[in-house]
Amino acid sequence: MQDLNQNIREVPEAVNTIEDRDLYKTYFNDDQYYIEKFEKYRNGKRFSFNIWPFLFGLYWFLYRKMNLEAFIIYVVYLVGGFILYFRVFTPISSSRFYILPIVLFFNLILGYLGNYLYLRKAERQIKNYKDRYSNNTEKLLQLSLYKKGGSSVNGVIIGYLISSAITVIIIAVLFLQLF
Repeated sequence: MQDLNQNIREVPEAVNTIEDRDLYKTYFNDDQYYIEKFEKYRNGKRFSFNIWPFLFGLYWFLYRKMNLEAFIIYVVYLVGGFILYFRVFTPISSSRFYILPIVLFFNLILGYLGNYLYLRKAERQIKNYKDRYSNNTEKLLQLSLYKKGGSSVNGVIIGYLISSAITVIIIAVLFLQLF
């Protein structure tokens, strides 16, 4: 109980009556960029470009605690890579010159979808938490959203280690097939 009270004090202060805007501020950990994007999202501008998912792809999604979306992106990368390598290009061809534009195009799509998926997830989670914690205190609702939202470097590290291990296994299997 002591930890809960300690964590409740760490939550940014909100107005006595919880408004949706205050819940989003808590979920986004007072990140002004996403609060502004949320306002535009609520006013109908669903898509906007975000440079970070464009540059970092699935790792940005892991950083934003969007694990399911990151997993789907990883599977698409993996399947797309296999299709390109084994069906479209031969290993001897100059396929490496065609892969870069394909990856850039895919990352461009991620750049435009990143904010949309993040804001949509925030909207869904806030609605679920409002329903779940409707009979509890405002501080408990805020604490739950504060922990659920924001970002996490741990997800990036774990995702990197898992994707690296899978890559090593794939390379080992392909290498063994050559001999």
